[in-house]
Amino acid sequence: MPQYLKIAEKIYSKLEVENKFSTDPQELLDLIFLQLRKELKDTGLKLRCHDVDVEDSFKICTDRKINLDISIIPHHKHKDEYKLWLASLVENVTESKIKRKPRYFVDIGSDIDFDSELRKLLWSYSKSKSTEDIATYFNSQDYRDQHN
Repeated sequence: MPQYLKIAEKIYSKLEVENKFSTDPQELLDLIFLQLRKELKDTGLKLRCHDVDVEDSFKICTDRKINLDISIIPHHKHKDEYKLWLASLVENVTESKIKRKPRYFVDIGSDIDFDSELRKLLWSYSKSKSTEDIATYFNSQDYRDQHN
């Protein structure tokens, strides 16, 4: 979240300096996305959709699951609230440039059998050495000498 907040603060300050806050939500979002594209150039993030059309409510990006309710955009005079909203927007419409491939079971060697490995592990912990030590003590000559 800190990286999104930094980007949101930069976007907010640039819109504030240039006095580009608009009362029309669609126009404002267009300005935000123009500025967001500029800010993302030096980061490890990218937009989930290259062609963002705010008027179509991200219909082009239906496969990317971007949900945006423009009715909850706070007023820009409430700086902290606006920056937090902007940070959550940045988080929702961006993704990492680096894609990590999830591990699959086919990537795990065929010599590993989870069932047998788990049984071995459970068997080794099922009979702890402390119980054997206690039984040995009660059967020892020292214990018999003390209680006779």
